[in-house]
Amino acid sequence: MFTDTLKKGTEPVTRFNKLLMDTVGRVGEMQMASLKDYMSMASDQARQATQIRDYEDLQKYLSNQAETFSSIMEKANDDLQEMQRMAEEFRQEASEVFQSATAVNDEPAAQDSDAATPAKKTSTKNQTKSSGSGSKAAS
Repeated sequence: MFTDTLKKGTEPVTRFNKLLMDTVGRVGEMQMASLKDYMSMASDQARQATQIRDYEDLQKYLSNQAETFSSIMEKANDDLQEMQRMAEEFRQEASEVFQSATAVNDEPAAQDSDAATPAKKTSTKNQTKSSGSGSKAAS
């Protein structure tokens, strides 16, 4: 009995910890992938800069900067949207965990109130019978 109660009490905490660790892991993986992409872009930029030999190469390099900047901004925007999606997923799943934890904690109280209700009904019936019999005796 005690272990069942303990399991019911710790199950929501365990679920939340698992959710938290899974989310942190996914965020870490996403950040590592983003870092790899950004480092690749920076490496490409450095390589292109080292290939500048004359004025024509410099013009070509500078004209490509707008395209490079645009691709970096697009990547950053995609990363931000992905982070927002993950945050929303986490919020929804955490909310479900907390709601289920609240429901588990409310169950014993509901069971206690249900158990008390028949006793109240029985005592009300007994009062009605005794008051009814008392009025017959008085007549």
